Amino acid sequence: MGFPNIVNGSIPLHLENSTTKNAPFGQRMCYADGRRFAYGLCGATTLISGDLIQGKALVSGDYTDVVTDVAPAIGDTSVSLTTTTTTAANYYNDGWMHVNLATTLLEGQTYKIKETGSHAVFAAEAGHVVQLNAMDPIRVAGTTATEVGLTPNEFNGMILAPITTLTSRVIGVAQAPITNAKYGYVQTWGMSCVNSVTTSVVVGNYADAILAAAGRVGIADGASIDQSVGIFMSVPTTAGEHAAVFLIID
Repeated sequence: MGFPNIVNGSIPLHLENSTTKNAPFGQRMCYADGRRFAYGLCGATTLISGDLIQGKALVSGDYTDVVTDVAPAIGDTSVSLTTTTTTAANYYNDGWMHVNLATTLLEGQTYKIKETGSHAVFAAEAGHVVQLNAMDPIRVAGTTATEVGLTPNEFNGMILAPITTLTSRVIGVAQAPITNAKYGYVQTWGMSCVNSVTTSVVVGNYADAILAAAGRVGIADGASIDQSVGIFMSVPTTAGEHAAVFLIID
C-alpha cells in the first residue's frame, strides 16, 4: 500500500515523539490553517521546540567524484563504486545517488538508494556495491569513468542547526521535544515560533539561519549567503527569546 504524497492532519499530530516509524522520511503533513510539517528521525540530542533544525550531515568524501568501477548498465538496480571514506552503517538508508560526471547522458541524473540497511553500509574500498530502489533503476548506461555523489536522506537523522557552519540545509523548526532515535515532525511552512536574535530585526524582513548561536534565526549579513527560512512577524526583546516567524522553508 502506498502513502499519499501529502497527509492532511490536525492538532496535535505535529507533536509526535515516537519510537515507531509511522511515515516515510520527509512525508509532508498539512493543517487546514496552512501550516506544513515534515517527518523525520532525531539523529542526536533532543530537538527543542522553536529551534532551527538541519538535515543529516553531508560527508565530504562521499558527496562527489566517487568512481564507478563497473560500468552501470540500463536496468541495473545496483552500482559498484570505489568509495574513499568509512561511513557509519546505514548512513545512506533511503538517501540519494547523483551522477556528477559521465561521458554519457547518465550525467545529471539522480537515483534513490534502497532503504534496506545491509545494502547501505559504506566503507573505504573498491567494489562496494550500492543497492538502488527497485523502482528507480539505471536509465542510461555509464562507464568505469562515471563519477557519482552520495547524499543521505536529510530527514533520517535530523540535528540542531549548529553554530557558525551548516553541514546540510535547514529543513524545519522543531515543534516539540523529539528525543534521540525517535520520530516526529518539524515545521516547514506557516506561522511558527522561532529562537531569534533581536539586533536589526524588523517585521517583514527575511529571517535567516545566521548561525550566531545554534538553532537561531536573525537578519542576513552583508554577504547574504545564509539560508532564508521565513519572514519576521514580531521582534523579540532579548536574543534567545522567540519571535513569530512565517516559515517559507518548503
